Amino acid sequence: MRTPAFHRRRAERLVATIAGLGPSFVKMAQVFAGRADLLPEPYLTAVSTLADRVPEVPADVIERQIVAAYGRTVHDLFEAWDRTPVAAASLGQVHRARYQGRDVAVKVLRPNVERLVAADVIAAHRILGWAARLFPNPHIRGVAGNCG
Repeated sequence: MRTPAFHRRRAERLVATIAGLGPSFVKMAQVFAGRADLLPEPYLTAVSTLADRVPEVPADVIERQIVAAYGRTVHDLFEAWDRTPVAAASLGQVHRARYQGRDVAVKVLRPNVERLVAADVIAAHRILGWAARLFPNPHIRGVAGNCG
């Protein structure tokens, strides 16, 4: 029997799968999170968590991204650095830091995000084209027509 608990667990698995597919798929899911006409509860609520609760990138990986971008460690750049992110989203995550005596938020892109997005766009375009042919919903066709 498909109980509310069954659908809640299934929605959680869907979100975990989307998060694992990469940043572009998370972005696409964020679009669908605002579409109550396409996704029923509890899927709508679960997918909406991808706005700022994507699994975080480990702090040591984020810190290596900063070294790669600026040639200096977080300890050289900031007076204080919080290794725990405030939020983790599709393209990056935000950490608290202290810079020149002020509390700041530092948004750091996920590793290889540019390459992943480029590959994801190609895959998403193919998937949306297939979905638009399979499900002749005008909303799906509209999203597929705007992709790529």
